[in-house]
Amino acid sequence: LPFKDPATGFGSDKSDLPLTSRHYLAMKKLVTDNNFDALAIRCWPELQGPQGVGQWCYMALARMATEGFPIACEGDVDGAVGCLVGKLLGCGAVYLSDWLEHDAKTLTLWHGGMAPLQLSESVGSPLGPCISRHFNSRHPGCLDATIKIGIPVTIFRFWVYQNKYHLLVLEGNTVAPKRHLLGNNGLVEIDDSNVKDLDAGFDRWIQIGFPHHVCVVAGRRKDRLLQFAANFDVTVVH
Repeated sequence: LPFKDPATGFGSDKSDLPLTSRHYLAMKKLVTDNNFDALAIRCWPELQGPQGVGQWCYMALARMATEGFPIACEGDVDGAVGCLVGKLLGCGAVYLSDWLEHDAKTLTLWHGGMAPLQLSESVGSPLGPCISRHFNSRHPGCLDATIKIGIPVTIFRFWVYQNKYHLLVLEGNTVAPKRHLLGNNGLVEIDDSNVKDLDAGFDRWIQIGFPHHVCVVAGRRKDRLLQFAANFDVTVVH
């Protein structure tokens, strides 16, 4: 993978790779030793803070996700559960993204640099993955990339509200982002028949605890997720 240009102020080099490999190998060992099906890592403040190793683990997370392992950052256990469900339903690689911002019909997907390669623009292209530094702290260990443009995607989230799992599922198509963002950057035009206005929907969803992370997979996967929800008595939110 290429390194981000140092002239940007967020450049990286080979000296940043050993700690990234250590993060990756430590997670792999944790998974193997404990027979985990999924993993949620509390990545901050510990790993990049003064008491940690001074480097983010996002590139290691991207590597795990690219390999098809369900993994989440920020200690998001239900996010990891969603990634696991996506894997078991045959949805392909899963990207756990922030719901950054939205208008009535589009949603901006963003995170610090941990998207799997399958959902990123091609390696070597101007918007493709490059090894970089964090947009805020400038610590190394991130993988900048634009989410692949011009593909159908499904966005979903499982979460617990009043002791019961809930599920939101949206479908749409990725388009070219309107503005440049460091980290992972994607823009989705939502064309889901059940959601006419994201603004109105979002106001309803946050009232019942909708979290800020969502799972993103390529393709139209809503039907299989809804069937899963019906089989396991998960409340579907519209």
